[in-house]
Amino acid sequence: MGILWQIGILFGICLASEWLVTLLPFAFPSSVMAMLIVLVLLLCGLLRIRHIKELSVWFSQNMGFLFVPACTAVMEYFDLIAANLVPIFVISLVSALLVFGVTGWTVKGLIWLQNKLVGTEEAKKNG
Repeated sequence: MGILWQIGILFGICLASEWLVTLLPFAFPSSVMAMLIVLVLLLCGLLRIRHIKELSVWFSQNMGFLFVPACTAVMEYFDLIAANLVPIFVISLVSALLVFGVTGWTVKGLIWLQNKLVGTEEAKKNG
């Protein structure tokens, strides 16, 4: 599928997410809604990975370039960041440790669940 079609698909999903967010009675980021829509479409089979693969590969290869505007905008507030450097550092450290821990426990739990399911299937086969 051509890259322009893939861009059109993702822009359409982003447009739909913007519209859906306006219908919600609470604040919700449209980018997160777009990711949820893509997930649901992929799980339902309405959207295939091949439909957005080229564009996804391009985005992942150019991710650093896409973050340059955000990083330069942060640098405009360097004086504010410098004044609050210790709290920012503590919050970053604690949140990083929490993310590492939760990710590790999640992977460990999924491995346990996978082993349990495989063991159940083998027990059924062996009678």
